[in-house]
Amino acid sequence: MGITIYTNTSIQMQVSWLHVEMLDEHTKTVQKGFKCSGIVEYDQCIYNILTKKMKEVTSTGCTVPYVPENTNICRKESDRDLAFQTHYDRITNQAGDCPNPCEFLLLSLGGQNRALTSDNKSQVYFYFQSRTVVNEESLLYTPLSLFAEIGATPVSTAL
Repeated sequence: MGITIYTNTSIQMQVSWLHVEMLDEHTKTVQKGFKCSGIVEYDQCIYNILTKKMKEVTSTGCTVPYVPENTNICRKESDRDLAFQTHYDRITNQAGDCPNPCEFLLLSLGGQNRALTSDNKSQVYFYFQSRTVVNEESLLYTPLSLFAEIGATPVSTAL
């Protein structure tokens, strides 16, 4: 998870993405496959869970500094380690704490071109795609209207 950038390195990489819009699980008539909820705001849900879990596992009820509710940032090393590990283990919803979002970006970092540089500096060049592809799920027919469409097709007879 992530890219390591060393001193005296220049990196070039391509960034591409796909914007996905799925139907809410309550809209679908068949409850199979990927389920999501457009009712619950994913970011707020995951940050509330993270903050709660970090406060539970640390002795001083503290959090990492990069969550919205960061009024009590961990100062003890043992608490920092526990809070960081909790954040790291749960930030991508591995525990299934929150319903999946129905709208999201799938990011992809392409291959890397690396070269050595001088002056004790590092550089990263990101090359972005010029267009965004949108993948939108929609219902064309409900099962009832599909069967009605099939069953209501008039048969013509040639005389």
